[in-house]
Amino acid sequence: MSRASGYRFTLLQDLSEDSLVAIRADLPGGEAILIWAEVELDGRTAILCQPFIGGFDAATGRDMQGRLGPRGVRRLVHEAMEQFDVDCIGIEQARRISGANPGRPVKNLVFRRRS
Repeated sequence: MSRASGYRFTLLQDLSEDSLVAIRADLPGGEAILIWAEVELDGRTAILCQPFIGGFDAATGRDMQGRLGPRGVRRLVHEAMEQFDVDCIGIEQARRISGANPGRPVKNLVFRRRS
């Protein structure tokens, strides 16, 4: 599905099984990342447990882990809410993969759709 914002999310069915979901996210700059998470739907809320984000930018040859930053993650989550038509996305049991103290648990996060 093409989006005017430049974000596109594709469910990778061959890499997904039961509640473990794999999604390819194409970003506006031409990069692509893969997101794996245990996903639970509760009404109009999606809960992502133990998410992992990885990817490789073929144009620059750089690993995409840790390249989104907090602002990029927020934008990605809000774009995902629009495409998947949910009002809230929660992220639980996540761990830092880069920056200060990789492997350290991150507080649970809740993102709500903007009015």
